[in-house]
Amino acid sequence: MSPKKDIQVLIGGKVYTLCGEESEEYMQKVALYINNKMSELQEAESAKKLNTHMAGILLALNVADDLFKAKEELNLLTTEVSKNLDEKEDYVAILENELLNEKAKLENAEAAINKLKEEKSLLEQQVVKYKKELDEYIETFGD
Repeated sequence: MSPKKDIQVLIGGKVYTLCGEESEEYMQKVALYINNKMSELQEAESAKKLNTHMAGILLALNVADDLFKAKEELNLLTTEVSKNLDEKEDYVAILENELLNEKAKLENAEAAINKLKEEKSLLEQQVVKYKKELDEYIETFGD
């Protein structure tokens, strides 16, 4: 746990001291965000007539609106990422199935090759046998 830090920030033309465990950079970023929101509010004609309390409420509503929109966007992105992940998992499952099928075909082809090699060997043995018999026949009976 980080020790608490005190930092000076400028919001709405006034200096405030913030105390927190977050980095100074983070707290400055938050203060700048609030300062920009206040500036937006002060630029609106309808907000110029508001008292300080009402301006604070309106500022809080604007910040809450940003928060809810960011959460909604995060939910949409999370759903989209989840959907894409599901689609990719489905695609991987299809590819894995195809790979298994191709491996089975390869094993079948290898088995067929081995069988043909055995048949070739047997045929070669028969050729040698028949050649030997032919040679013996020629020796015995001549041309």
